[in-house]
Amino acid sequence: ARRSPAATMVVVGPRRLGLPACTVFALALLGACLAKNAELIRLEADKFASGAVKEDEQHFYQFRVLPSVPAVKVMLIPVYGDADLLLSFRGAYPSISNATWVMDEVGVEELLIRRSSDDFCQFEPCFLYLTVSGYEATEYKLIIYNVASPETYGSEFCAPGCASFDLSDGVCDPKCNTTDCTFDGGDCLVSAKASLCAPGCPAAWIDDGTCDEACYNEDCKWDGKDCAGHSKGSGKDAGAAAA
Repeated sequence: ARRSPAATMVVVGPRRLGLPACTVFALALLGACLAKNAELIRLEADKFASGAVKEDEQHFYQFRVLPSVPAVKVMLIPVYGDADLLLSFRGAYPSISNATWVMDEVGVEELLIRRSSDDFCQFEPCFLYLTVSGYEATEYKLIIYNVASPETYGSEFCAPGCASFDLSDGVCDPKCNTTDCTFDGGDCLVSAKASLCAPGCPAAWIDDGTCDEACYNEDCKWDGKDCAGHSKGSGKDAGAAAA
């Protein structure tokens, strides 16, 4: 099932089923053991990795951070659907129970990690480990940039007429549709793939009988009648479903 706007726990897998915490923890440990047999996909700086995951399916990545790099920027771009990204320098296959950073909002997300952070790796070689987890069936793109000047991050222009703060606003801007601007922060990649009324919500999902968090907003007409009985809001903070 797709993510409901009434969800109050930002977690994946069995926690959504209301299982006791001890059971969830045991299942998380089991999942971690199984994950260690999965392939670790190597990421390269400034190059997109593309994939598709089913609900609760996971893909695992690693990225080598060179000693001269003061910061890295991670971007997760869902072409459709909703995926979460779990990150850690502490070990491969980060999970919801041990990840240092969790990117779990709907739509395009980015994270700047500075070397000055206490959670940055302290030894060489330095690897950032990432887990893409499908909250629902999702096609996604993942990319990591080396950031040379984190102090000015967000204020520079990535292309003529396109400032970094203009990216990922849900509208494909031709001025920003370049590799250096990550194709308008993913907006142009998404719009080329499907007709979306909001990030992560194809128009075909409206009134399809399933209440979708990505569609639960004014632009998508609150997912039509699919979320009847829910308090109008946005994202994971939407009100609880009627009993």
